[in-house]
Amino acid sequence: MDEDALIEELRTGRVTAVLDVFQHEPPSKGSPFYDLPNCIIAPHIAGSINEECKRLGRQALKELKHYLTGEPFENEVTQDMLDKIA
Repeated sequence: MDEDALIEELRTGRVTAVLDVFQHEPPSKGSPFYDLPNCIIAPHIAGSINEECKRLGRQALKELKHYLTGEPFENEVTQDMLDKIA
């Protein structure tokens, strides 16, 4: 994908993009992809199907329950971890 061309097109507002793969993972800090209102950045779950989607949904609900009840998360992502994961 030509990311520069996509950014130019997104800036026109004519299209919306939902992206989960980039040339460099993750996009560099300050990348326009983060600020464009018509660009949605998704985690690498686009290829998940069937039972994996159900498992992810169950886990999301469990974590929501933990949040609502003030319990610690099972799979918490901290600020310190963000530079190390994509």
